[in-house]
Amino acid sequence: MFLINPNGYFDLLKKHIVFVWELGGGLGHVAGFSPLAQALINAGYQLSVISQNVTSAAEILDKLPIDIYQAPIYRQHTDKLEVTYSYPEILLDLGYKSSAELMPLVAAWQNLLGLLKPDLVISDHSPSALIACRILNLKKIMIGTGFFSPPHVSPLPLFVGTNLPDQKRLVDHERQMLLSINQVLDKSATPPLKQVYELFHVEEDFLCTFAELDHYPERQNSRYWGPRFDIDIGVNFTWSKSKTSKIFAYIKQDVPGFDALLEALLTSKKNVVLYVPSASKKTKQTCASYKNVVLLNAPANMRQVLEQADMIVCHAGHGVVSAALLHGKRLLLIPSQLEQSMLVYLLAKQRLVAAVNPRNDNNNYPKAIEFACTNAELGKNVELFQKKYAEFDSSKQLAEMVKSCAKILA
Repeated sequence: MFLINPNGYFDLLKKHIVFVWELGGGLGHVAGFSPLAQALINAGYQLSVISQNVTSAAEILDKLPIDIYQAPIYRQHTDKLEVTYSYPEILLDLGYKSSAELMPLVAAWQNLLGLLKPDLVISDHSPSALIACRILNLKKIMIGTGFFSPPHVSPLPLFVGTNLPDQKRLVDHERQMLLSINQVLDKSATPPLKQVYELFHVEEDFLCTFAELDHYPERQNSRYWGPRFDIDIGVNFTWSKSKTSKIFAYIKQDVPGFDALLEALLTSKKNVVLYVPSASKKTKQTCASYKNVVLLNAPANMRQVLEQADMIVCHAGHGVVSAALLHGKRLLLIPSQLEQSMLVYLLAKQRLVAAVNPRNDNNNYPKAIEFACTNAELGKNVELFQKKYAEFDSSKQLAEMVKSCAKILA
């Protein structure tokens, strides 16, 4: 007698969608995909995830019926540019200097996608996966912030907040990247790209941001789907009994100036809830000596934060920042990497946030905290932003995304 697993049989009838995440750190990539993953599963699709961080993917998606696979990773981080001024320059340091470096990476993506046989690939900061999709002739969608979905212009733009007098360098590096990609495509008898931006020609681009938060403010004729975030993850917490303003802070211990920032928060006399990933014994002991401070052992429930905090201190992750602004919360941003620094530059220029460059030696953190909590112009601008996007509904956003996927798969 032959036994048939009915679940396996029906899985064969489902369209298979594969979410891929290749580059970038933090939990925002998978956490931002989590609500869409649930919506796609509810709509009857089979899902798989290829993640550069399988541990975080498993933690965030553990309740969903999703198979998780390790993404190919570029390891030869040598001879890097001292400063990167454009998106192609970032990719040059990640395997795009030559076809000899890029080919094994793309081949690994081809092999993995060839085994999974997706009907649709949803790409989150995964340029090498996009090359593999082009070779395999797979349907593809991009999802994420504007940072890794650059405008379709050549050369790709100079990063905001940077200054490069001679921009011939951008042209030269983009040509180098284009040559590497086309040599890889040629080995698979795939038509070459005329410009680098053609790599980002996809069936749909879920540009998950607003114009005010777009890393490329010069972008034209693009649809903004609105930010993605999952505020229903994390642990509930209890504030201290302090009656002062409530501040939630999420800061990493390896950020420059951490000790000075921590001291400013502890001595601010505000009601502070703090999350420091992998907090040291010293940090735990220091926080324990202040009655106005609660140090969490795990990420906070963001819905509770957004409902109860008066001000948020964080490193300018796009999801947290956009969720905070939509909820009318004041922000003090401490960027820890390039993408965050670009976002901070744009928002500070619009007087929507307070910000501190952690690499400066003379930061006055107590003054910055007080400014973020009390500045009238800042408060008014945040209020106007919240009113402008009051109609944004993440559930409608997800429904539209599922509808778009269905149209592509039809």
